[in-house]
Amino acid sequence: MKKIGQYGLGPETIHVYADPSSKGGSLHSLESGGVKVVVGTDQEWPNTIGVLVHELVELALSQLRCRWVPDIDLALASDGYLFTADHAEFSEACARVGKAMSYILPDLSREYKRKK
Repeated sequence: MKKIGQYGLGPETIHVYADPSSKGGSLHSLESGGVKVVVGTDQEWPNTIGVLVHELVELALSQLRCRWVPDIDLALASDGYLFTADHAEFSEACARVGKAMSYILPDLSREYKRKK
């Protein structure tokens, strides 16, 4: 796994990593502050971008308090929640993601091409 860089997403610092052994993505809160965003790059470039978009939108909607756990989740499932956002919240999430991606994509693209 290779660190791509450190970027802003809304009020948080995100640390983006490329994982050449994965096709998925994940988010991890860091004890030192900020969020680790892992993007799987073992796939075609458009799919890699899709993973990045998925993780950033998920984080942006969570920052805006649009993430809800519909019931008690004793299993602590990582996908046991839903998002609800009005149009203003959705627009803010998109703006945050778009700004972050404008800085992330050139760096991620360089690493992607280097590994291929």
